[in-house]
Amino acid sequence: MSKARQPFLILVMTLVLLGVSYAQGAGILQQIIHQKVSNRLHVTIKLDGTFLYESFELKTPQRLVIDFSSVSTIATAPYFRVNDVGVLNIRVGKFKPTVARVEFELAERAPSYSVTPVEGGIKVEFWLEQEAVSQPAIKKQPAPEAAQLETAPSPQKGKRRIALKGSVGVPIFLKPNFEETSSFDLYGETGSITKSYSLGVFPVFDLSLSYAVTPRIRVGVGGSFHRFKCKGTFDLSLPHPLTYDAHRDIAFEQREGTNREFFDVYAFGLYSIVQTGILEVLVGPMLGLSIGDFSVLDDFEFTEASPYTSEDITITDEKYLSNSFSKPSFGLMTNFIYSLSPRLSLVLDARLIYLDSKVETMGVRANLFRLKLFLGVQASF
Repeated sequence: MSKARQPFLILVMTLVLLGVSYAQGAGILQQIIHQKVSNRLHVTIKLDGTFLYESFELKTPQRLVIDFSSVSTIATAPYFRVNDVGVLNIRVGKFKPTVARVEFELAERAPSYSVTPVEGGIKVEFWLEQEAVSQPAIKKQPAPEAAQLETAPSPQKGKRRIALKGSVGVPIFLKPNFEETSSFDLYGETGSITKSYSLGVFPVFDLSLSYAVTPRIRVGVGGSFHRFKCKGTFDLSLPHPLTYDAHRDIAFEQREGTNREFFDVYAFGLYSIVQTGILEVLVGPMLGLSIGDFSVLDDFEFTEASPYTSEDITITDEKYLSNSFSKPSFGLMTNFIYSLSPRLSLVLDARLIYLDSKVETMGVRANLFRLKLFLGVQASF
């Protein structure tokens, strides 16, 4: 097994083990029942499994929101028309992969309410002040089953979720070759050399940190490191020392300095275009700085012997120069996030990056237009 494959196999095995350990304990939002009793609206939300809930109010328009964490499945209808006791509608949906949200749309004259844990769920009661004595609201109280759940999160509206992602991937150069042809004088005639360079790749290691500005917008910074191979192939056309216009053609390859280092630092902004129970897709721009260098042929020496054919020429020495570059790059990033738990996700990261770097000693541009594919693990805090 090659060393390049070992990080991928280790990563996949780790993800499988983590997925098994985190995939247990998800609850189900089974049913929502609402009925009016003595000028009060009683709403019972039934759940199965362990969960925590968090209730809070939102304005413009007025709403009461209850988030149920560690709930991955919603089995009830997504919408209930009420229009009674100051409650207009009830909406149900996913706020996060394992957070179910129940939202009560309230009238301009909002009712008072209480939130009470009951067996197998919670009970929400609404009333108008002049029709009943005000009762204190019970908020942010865990349901009876929540004692079994030690690490379940309690998301709040507007809370910024920090995410740390580590990835291993591979860059694919979409234009992997560049070349230059130059001439020189020899034996009173003109010889030429064509320098062709091909780019090969090694695994890329990437680390990024981001946070959610809103439920759909995430911004962050990161950096990546990898080595790549820049190998030269050289085609020579040498004049004959004794015969006019009788060029000899030979070829040789670069023998040193082919493995080079490459660094990227970048910032990005992502917008969530798909959000389901366990899958999220984000896409957005990225802007970075790329740092690296090329090793290119500067000069060479050769010997030749009679009868001076191509087979009688030997390349004896090669001189290479390092061409460093530090150039801005820009591109497009797409993340496919598969949630293993509220805190751990598997991420497939695809990036299309453009970098146009000039090789100064050759006077040509090495178009490092590349596709980067990563597989990684993301931890949320």
